[in-house]
Amino acid sequence: CPRRLHSLWTVQESRPRLQVSSPSRGLDTAASLHRPGESRRQPRRHVSAPRPEKSRQPTMAMLAAMRQLLEEKRRLEKETTTDDAWATRPGPGASDLAPGLEAAVAASRKFAAEARTPLLRARRKCWYDAEIQKPVILRDLLSSDDVAKLRRMRAALEASGRTPHMFRDTTEESNHAVCYLHYDGFAQRTEPELMERLLAAMRAHAPSVWPRSTRELRVRCIELHTYQAGGGLFLPSHRDNDSVLTLSCRVSEDGAFGGGRFVTYDRGAPVAHRLDQGSAVLFPSEKLHNIERVERGTRESLVIELWEGDTNGVDRFK
Repeated sequence: CPRRLHSLWTVQESRPRLQVSSPSRGLDTAASLHRPGESRRQPRRHVSAPRPEKSRQPTMAMLAAMRQLLEEKRRLEKETTTDDAWATRPGPGASDLAPGLEAAVAASRKFAAEARTPLLRARRKCWYDAEIQKPVILRDLLSSDDVAKLRRMRAALEASGRTPHMFRDTTEESNHAVCYLHYDGFAQRTEPELMERLLAAMRAHAPSVWPRSTRELRVRCIELHTYQAGGGLFLPSHRDNDSVLTLSCRVSEDGAFGGGRFVTYDRGAPVAHRLDQGSAVLFPSEKLHNIERVERGTRESLVIELWEGDTNGVDRFK
């Protein structure tokens, strides 16, 4: 009967329905059933199981390796080197240095003492390899004509507006000026024969036992240095880092200045080199070196550095 069917349909509509959430949500179907007006039950939180013992093995191995490295570090720091040149002292060195290099000498002695600590020796290998080498003295490398050419190049650069760089050291007013003759390849273009002769002398006289090869070296800088009275190079731990070969040649005439000797170090002991005009000191660039204080007059020197980089044509401080 249509009326009976309509009555049954009304009864079914009035009953509350049960809602079933989709099983694809990952919830338990029975737990997801609820009546209208009731709060939905929160799903159970997943509690991760303890990690298996295998996952802890790499961590334990790493800790064991770290402990082994620390033990090796302690052993090396206590160990002393007794079978090479750094195990002995050459003596006190030059005792007549002008005032101003006290800090540099102290730094050199400290560096030499630390060579007997193998861990520091390994970390600074390139420095110690350079420091142990003895410099080479090149006599009569420059003639009086060569000196005149260097001074003319400096005058030409200064006339073009290339003012010398005032090197700041330990004095408030610098007495140390540097003219960059290599700027834009100026020295190589202006005096090619002189420059090629100097570079060839550097490569030819560098002993084969010195660090790094000299065959593929190029110009890093060609500088004309001028020291007035009171000037010098006093910086402690001074090296020409990143260069391979350095040449320092005296340009000033005999009697033009007093003091101002070129100083290197032999296992911490200062060695003062007294050069005649035109003579030079050639040494590995990463060897410690300084200039003694100029007591009077004007000291001029030519400095050339060679390195493994491209030929440089700009000022060192640009």
